Amino acid sequence: MIDGRTKRVSLDERNRRMIQQLGAARPDERVTLEQAEPVDARRLIRTDEADLGLLCNWENGELPE
Repeated sequence: MIDGRTKRVSLDERNRRMIQQLGAARPDERVTLEQAEPVDARRLIRTDEADLGLLCNWENGELPE
């Protein structure tokens, strides 16, 4: 059986890793669940795709208006 404290440590660790993967925290920073802000992954994916499209256009000599 997992007690509340063990479960909380697990959630803190998972949240810290997610934030680091998104580049929102340096690897040496510790992030607790209370410090983290909710992230909409769908919005991040769309933003990354849009940024990649602009970069590809820029490399091909096309500048955004």
